[in-house]
Amino acid sequence: MAARWCGVRHVVWNLRCSSLDARGSASSRRLLQRLLAAVSGWPSAVISNSVEGQRAHEALGYHPKAWHLIPNGIDTRAFAPDAEARARTRAAFGYGSTDLVVGIAGRSHAMKDHATFLRAAAIVAGAEPRARFLMVGRGIADEPGLRGLADVVGADRVLMAGERKDIAALLNGMDAFALSSAWGEGF
Repeated sequence: MAARWCGVRHVVWNLRCSSLDARGSASSRRLLQRLLAAVSGWPSAVISNSVEGQRAHEALGYHPKAWHLIPNGIDTRAFAPDAEARARTRAAFGYGSTDLVVGIAGRSHAMKDHATFLRAAAIVAGAEPRARFLMVGRGIADEPGLRGLADVVGADRVLMAGERKDIAALLNGMDAFALSSAWGEGF
């Protein structure tokens, strides 16, 4: 609406998720979803980073003039195996060369489902004594209940590192990356 008032002729929306699960959401969020669907024909185009994201928003009633799919890109120079970054990262977190590090990266949010990650970590930890678990993301250390689940895994085996900007280096320090999101990932 602001673009129209200011005389901007072309507006493009960008969708970054596959679904906006409204279960348990405030009525204001549900109202906003309906409003956005109603005015989704105003922009010149709507861009989605996944086919599933487009389908989910069409199911909400989105009807743009044009849909465009632009998948996420990955800078393969930045996100590439790097033995030095691996050694630095593992040393910084106190991991040994024989530890098996499984990591997750994502902000504190119900859709990221860190609890499922920790329940899976408990199973892996019971079978593999070398397993260590690195959790990276804003607010996860403050998420109710996660510390108790981490204690089940072993307080010395789970590290909640908080928000970080050096994700490429962190990925090099991991042996496996887990994505436990319950819904909504567009990528």
